[in-house]
Amino acid sequence: SVEEDNPGQLKSRWFQINKAVQLFVGCYKQTRDKKKSGNSKKDIMANAYKIYSQDVGDKFNFEHA
Repeated sequence: SVEEDNPGQLKSRWFQINKAVQLFVGCYKQTRDKKKSGNSKKDIMANAYKIYSQDVGDKFNFEHA
């Protein structure tokens, strides 16, 4: 539980989440800036997930962050 984690563990977890979110934001901006006519927000998000997965080698799991 959060109460049992020491501050170092929480800080480490925060850096992990923050790094992933920042990388995803970059992927989102990249695909948004190259938006093709007729692409919806859903298309942009799908492309951002694809780019993130290709760049990082794992899927983005922090939508709630």
